[in-house]
Formats: sequence, C-alpha cells, structure tokens
Amino acid sequence: MKYKKYLVIFLLSIFFIMPTFKAETIGIVSDSDGINLRRTPTNEENNIYKAIKYNTQFTILDINPVSGPGCSAGWYKISYEGEILYACSLYVITKEVSTGGSGYVTGDYIAKVNTSSYISVKSSASYSSTTLDKLITGTKVKILNETTETSGCAEGWLYISYHNGKEGFACGNYIRTKEELVLTESEYTDEEKVFAQNLTNLGFPESYIPYLMRMHRNYPTWKFVPYITNITWNELIEGEQEKNKIESSTTTVLDYYIIPGTVGTEGGSWYYVNDAVNAFFMDPRNFLSETFIFMFENLKYNKEYQTSEALKVFFKNGYLSSNEYIGYFINAAETYGVSPLHLAARVKKEGGTNETYGPVRGNVTDTLNGCLLTGYYNYYNIGATSNWSQGLYYAAGKECDIESTNSYGRPWKTREAAILGGAAFIADRYINTGKNTLYFQKFNVVVQNYFAGQYMANIMAPSQEGESVYDTMKELDALNLAHEFIIPVYKDMPETVSLPNLADTDSSLSAIKIDGKTITGFDSDVLEYTHYVTNDIEKININAVTTKSTSTATYDETLELTENETTFEIKVTSQSGDTTTYKITVKKVESVTSIDDILSKLSVKVTDNLMKNISEGIASNTLISNIKKADPTSIVIYKDKNNNIITTSSNLKTGDKIELTSSNGENKTFEIVVNGDVDGDGTVTIKDLLRVQKHILKETLLSGAYKEAADTDTDNSITIKDLLRVQKHILKEINL
Repeated sequence: MKYKKYLVIFLLSIFFIMPTFKAETIGIVSDSDGINLRRTPTNEENNIYKAIKYNTQFTILDINPVSGPGCSAGWYKISYEGEILYACSLYVITKEVSTGGSGYVTGDYIAKVNTSSYISVKSSASYSSTTLDKLITGTKVKILNETTETSGCAEGWLYISYHNGKEGFACGNYIRTKEELVLTESEYTDEEKVFAQNLTNLGFPESYIPYLMRMHRNYPTWKFVPYITNITWNELIEGEQEKNKIESSTTTVLDYYIIPGTVGTEGGSWYYVNDAVNAFFMDPRNFLSETFIFMFENLKYNKEYQTSEALKVFFKNGYLSSNEYIGYFINAAETYGVSPLHLAARVKKEGGTNETYGPVRGNVTDTLNGCLLTGYYNYYNIGATSNWSQGLYYAAGKECDIESTNSYGRPWKTREAAILGGAAFIADRYINTGKNTLYFQKFNVVVQNYFAGQYMANIMAPSQEGESVYDTMKELDALNLAHEFIIPVYKDMPETVSLPNLADTDSSLSAIKIDGKTITGFDSDVLEYTHYVTNDIEKININAVTTKSTSTATYDETLELTENETTFEIKVTSQSGDTTTYKITVKKVESVTSIDDILSKLSVKVTDNLMKNISEGIASNTLISNIKKADPTSIVIYKDKNNNIITTSSNLKTGDKIELTSSNGENKTFEIVVNGDVDGDGTVTIKDLLRVQKHILKETLLSGAYKEAADTDTDNSITIKDLLRVQKHILKEINL
C-alpha cells in the first residue's frame, strides 16, 4: 500500500521535526479494501467508529501521527462526520488544500459557462466555423476581448481563454462574469440589508447570500427557503459515488470528468463521473442564478402560472402543443398536484417531444423478458435504468405479468394513459415523499435511505430541466410571479467547489541535488531534509528538478554557508498554481557518514522502519559491533519491544529495536525482524509454527514486524509455503 512519507534526518537528541503545511491537509484512504476509523489511537475491536471505503477523504487535524497499538507508523488524528477520530497513517495518503476541507477542487472564478449543457468554442466568431472544444456548465473562462460580431449570438461573441491557456470564440449569451451573478454587501440598499439578514436567520450560509441577493434584486417576489440537511459534505460525496453519469457528446475533455478506467453505458455514450464532478453538480451554490434556479422550485401544482398557455410556450410548435395533449398535462397536474411544467420538462428531457422516439411511438417491435413491447407508451421513461426498452416493459404492467403493488393505471396503451399514469408515479414516488424539486429527485438528500431511489442518472438533468422551465417563464413574462425555491444546505461545506482543473497540479520535485549528488533519503513526497557537510565546506551548489516540465522551482542555485547551520527553501509551483515548499537544513559536522552508508555495509535488509534478513541466534552485540565498524562514532542503543534499554548482550528478537544515530547526526529507530520468530522470543519453535498457521486460517492475524517474520520467503504474502519453511527450520532441514 502506498502512503505519503514525511522524513526528517535527525541530529543527536533532536527527534521529530515535522514539515510546515498549508492551512489544511486532507487524508485519502489508499487501501483498496478501505479502513476502520477508530475513536482512540488503538486497533482494539470495540474501538471502531466506522468502516470507510477506498478513496474516502477526511481532514487531518495533526500531521504528526500519534503512536498506538496496531499501526506501526502511527495514527493520524482526523475530523470525519463532525467527529474527532483516528486513522492508521499506513493506509492514508495526504494532500494539501488551501480552503474548504472537502479535498475537492476549490477556487474562485472570473467568468464561467452559464448554460445547462455545454457551449462550443469556435475558431472564429461564427457558429459555422470549426469547433475547437466543448465546455460544460461551470467551466471557468477568462474574457480576453469582446467582439462586435453578433452573428447567431444576440449578446455578441467573446474571445476567451479556458482550460489553462487554450483560446477561442464563444457566444456571450452563455457566459457570465462573477459580478453578474453576485451582489456584494457593499452594494446593498437598506431594504436589501434587512432581506440579507433574514436569509441568514433562516439558515443560509454566508457563501449563499451574494447569489440569492442578486436574484432578489432582479425578482423581489421570489421566495428562498433553506433545506437544512443533517448530511455532511463528505457523506454526500461518498453517498453519490458511481451513481451519476455524463454524456460524452457534451465535452471534449471527458477523461478529466469520469472515473478512470470506466467504460461507456447506455450505448457507450454515458460515463460515471468522478467525485470532483459529483461535488460540483451537487453544490447548490454553483446553480444559484436565474438560469438554473428552477431546479430548486417547489414542484407542487400552482395554477397561478402553471397554465395551458405556459405549456404551449414550452412545447412551442411541436405535436404536444395541441389542445389535446395540453389537456392531458393539465388534467395530470390537477389530479396529482404536480407542476405540469415539471412534467413537460421531464418529457422533453426524456425525448418525448420527438413523436418518432421509441417510448412514445407505439409501434416498436422489440421484446424484453418475453414481453412484446408493441402498443405501449412511456413518456417519462419510468423504469428505464439503461435503455428505453426497459421503460416500455414497465409500461406493459400486469399485461406482461410484471409484479407491482401500484399499477399507476398500467398497462399504458395510450399516450394519455402514459402521461397521466407517469404523473401519478412521479407524484407518489417523488413529489409527495419530499423529493419536491428537480434537485431532490436527482440527489435524494431528503428521504432515507439517502442517495437511493433517485430519478435518472444524468448529472446535468436538474440544471437542464430547470433551464427549460426558466426559458418558458421568461418567454411568458412570468418570472416575476411568486415562485418558491427550496435550496439544500449541507454540514461542513467547503468555501467553493469547482470542476476539475485541467492544468497539471503536480508541484513535486523528482530530485534535489547538492554539489551534483542526490540528497540523502530523497523522496518526492518528503518535504523536509537535513543535509550534512564537513566543516571546511563554505558554499554548495543546488539543483532542483521538477517532476513535471510544466512546473517551476524557485530557489538560490548557490548557497553560502557562513554559519554552522543554514536553512533554505525550494518553492515548486505547478501549472495549476498549486505550490509545494521543500525545506533543507544544511549542518556542518566533523564526519558525514549517514545511516544509509552504515546500512549498506551490513548484511541486513531495511524496509521503512523494519530491519530484516536476521537469522535466529544472532546476538545484539554482534549487530552493534558491525554498526560500529561501519561508523565508529555512531551511537547505538538496543531496546526491547517495550522500549526498555538493554545493555547486556542477548539474542535478537522480533519486535526489539535498534536506535541508531550516525556521525552526521541522523537518528532513526528500526524494529528487528528475526526470520521465523513470529512470537518475538528470539527462538523459532512450534509456537511460531502455530502462529503462522492461525494467520493463514485467519484465526489470529499478524501485523507489523511479526507479520514480516512469518513471511519467510519474502514474497509479501504468508502462505502454506511459509508454514512448511518454518517447520523445516525447526526440524533443522533448512536455516531461515
């Protein structure tokens, strides 16, 4: 398992000097099997708070691990679900974030795409020119120039920069600057100050207010209602993992938005989105503009503005705009208490405005599960989890012997039956259960079992349907009516959440060299080092190599050593603007023999903090003597597993410790691993054989040095082969 390491090379009595971090550090579970979070730093069974999955994120409160049983590298103190807990640092990788606490992409914007699907970036200010890219809603852009060209674009074409330096033309109709979307406190009138305070009193967080105030100024009749969930931001992200999809045709940078390695579904064009994209689309603040606000509208029937005339505008000149079909929708609204505009938007989203589309055609010849689908209709594609044939199978109802406790008028053998029956289904399963907004239907955060029973997988669906309703209200001049919007609020939300940054975020180094030699113990994840030089050295030459060519490293290439101890920093800035700072302290000493130099002269093998390849019967004085030969001025302290210092010679035992301070001031403690000595008594007996057997049978699992002692063939797994090798050693057939 990979985990992030923080290494410091020590001088004599100096022990743990940890690196300086940014404002917040996020932990990410790196074990594919997940981990258990603990209430205290110990692995006792009754101490488990909760098991969490691979890739789950949490906030690390103290980057310096706390020692405790069951985790040789120490336990991170963390915050998760509002609780103070502990996670074994062996199975956690870390990353730094500047704000928030979600670990997802954060940051402000200058301008962004503000339409529900995507815009095309063109090679010139014309829709007929070459398409360079497709940018989905929320993509950050910078406006480089405003053109006078309005061909096909009422607000004029803009020359923009996007995706970290790409440039092209985009229609200004669908791009909004932050100033157009928010109203800052300094701009409030006295009356608006009162309204803003009321929003705060209702429970809206401060980060919601500027967006709500902008809409309030434009539409003072609108009512904003917070829905305060008991769900934390991390619970939300975890709960929605692998539930939401994006259509490949909406973006030219699909790989940045989807789960790596996944394949397309529903004909190959729909892909499950990654956590960062989930986070963006689930953050209500990203959709608090008049374009999208109707995704939060209360979907119960309001006859004041949800009228036949509104439906005609919505359907324009399509076949559903006839009085016959308008009547079906109004009847459904009055009967089941559902907004007919919501029903119309759902039908449009599902393809039902196209009279030749399979679910509304009535003459398809497909079969499913032995059911001939001819003669059935399903305007809302209810029951279609991956293809519309499943929806028609649902529409067939009991006629094809589908078990159901509520048939909703099935089988739906007419278009009227499908429109009314589907409306009954939506009212019963969604509107009347509390999922009374487009947002709540897509992301179930109101009805337990949370995140289940969600309508459709398309992550853009709420914003797309919301924009359709907004366009209709705008055309009807009905935006100033008393619309009510129910907007969710989560616990522990980050300040902002953005789409994944296409710029490279790697701000690491691949090498730090001093006078042409790689610094001792270099690892790209290690942020602090101590480097030793002899007393006669007056200056050093430094060469830092970035891991990615798009990153830059800032430092002094030549450093004068006027003091016995000199510290310098190397600041690495990634293409995306993320930074990492490496800190190196240079100390002058008489000798520069390092711990690595000593270990290279011994027959032992070292992995992390374990000293292995030690045979039964080797005396502690023998090991100490060999260390002294490699570095006569080194300090060696031998301890038992309880950290008691042992001054007399005895056979090395698994679990004992060697604390080594080299002549250059490095200090490190290694745990002894004696081949086959699984119980830590220094000898290999039948007791060790039984312990290996119990581990294989999963009766009593070994860990740390004791697990390493059982892995006698060093293949990183304990099998029957290791058991036989221990047995042969006891019988003196082989020597471990």
